[in-house]
Amino acid sequence: MKIKFLSLLLVALVAISCNESIVYEEMNKTFPDNRWQKSEVKEFEFTIDQEARNYDVNVHFAYLSDFQINPVPISVTIIHPDKSEEIREVNILVKDKDGKETGDCGGDYCDIREVVFANKALEKGTYNLKIKHVFNGEYVPNVNGVGIEVIAKAD
Repeated sequence: MKIKFLSLLLVALVAISCNESIVYEEMNKTFPDNRWQKSEVKEFEFTIDQEARNYDVNVHFAYLSDFQINPVPISVTIIHPDKSEEIREVNILVKDKDGKETGDCGGDYCDIREVVFANKALEKGTYNLKIKHVFNGEYVPNVNGVGIEVIAKAD
């Protein structure tokens, strides 16, 4: 009985992993005193090898729980392989309307993944992403990391 269950579980995991796959994932954790300064632009570069697929691109925001800024406004500049630029303004909702954390928290550490764009066809080539906060203050406090993940959608 256990062998049948484990076999079925393995088949299910393989089927799920065939539908979507992470093409690129990187996290920048260089935030002295956990402060994201206004002058700090976090840059990422990834390459798309299969243009016949659609992709999701998400910002990964890591922070300390009981975060005081909500939402966290960020600007994402996407530089396409043809060197054209696209700017997306994203608001990272740290708390819901009832004041509860929206991130996935373990102890004092929380993570949120916010969509930059979803299910979008990307041409083959190298992309550059630049992420900066556009909060009114000089820095955003209690930040542990900012990153991106690029996920290839099912064919």
